[in-house]
Amino acid sequence: MHHSTDKEFQSGDKQAFRLLFNMLYPVMCLYARKYIGSDEDSEDIAQEIFIELWHQHAKFESLNQIKAFLYLSIKNKCLNFRKHQIVKDKYSEN
Repeated sequence: MHHSTDKEFQSGDKQAFRLLFNMLYPVMCLYARKYIGSDEDSEDIAQEIFIELWHQHAKFESLNQIKAFLYLSIKNKCLNFRKHQIVKDKYSEN
């Protein structure tokens, strides 16, 4: 992704988002999988974060900012997912 694509994404260009998604989604799924172990849940989390990214597209001026947002958001979402799983497991035991 080059500088003009960054600006296109920032301005809300759907093709630029599609390019970004196709480039980074598989990597983000793998990253999420390291935290939670489930392919399906990892894909769901990555998709949710990409939706958040799209809703906030105007905030991002560079690919580095986009990647930082994705990695941090996915990490936080996975950690919250794991906490929720622990609570669910605790209640299902009782």
